[in-house]
Amino acid sequence: MTKWIKINKSKIEEVFLNENIKEARSYNWEPSAKIPEGDHSHCIICMNSIPDKSDPLDTVFFKSSGGWLCRYCYDKFIQHQEM
Repeated sequence: MTKWIKINKSKIEEVFLNENIKEARSYNWEPSAKIPEGDHSHCIICMNSIPDKSDPLDTVFFKSSGGWLCRYCYDKFIQHQEM
């Protein structure tokens, strides 16, 4: 039976989430106030849009060679190593 996890306004299948977290931890992350090029990008953990246009305070993101992280996922899974 598939287990779903609600995280940062997203509902993600547990195995997929854990794989995303493992991949994200393999990169070196740097803060970036620069908005990703194009319409938007996605956080590689929660898959939310970057920037989150519904949150005007969403102005700091994290960039690596693997893509982008939202501040929520960086704080929770990279900086504090939850899960």
